[in-house]
Amino acid sequence: MQQTTAHELEAKVKSILADILKCQAATIEADANLTTDLGMDSIQFLDMLANLEEQFGFELDVDDMHPDRFQSAQAIIRFIQGRATA
Repeated sequence: MQQTTAHELEAKVKSILADILKCQAATIEADANLTTDLGMDSIQFLDMLANLEEQFGFELDVDDMHPDRFQSAQAIIRFIQGRATA
């Protein structure tokens, strides 16, 4: 994965979420729950995982795909940062 600033990372994650949820990235709060606050369904969740893999150049293991790890943009950012330092 390329070196990415925290601001760039947040913008990329919100852009992916906005495309999937059909909304504007600016309306996505970092701590908003993807399912209860933003209405993401299971198909959109899988689409998001595929997009994250493609955009950030990593492969997710089955153990990684638990919804609790991806419950908000903030949680996704932490996960990606953890992968970058691992």
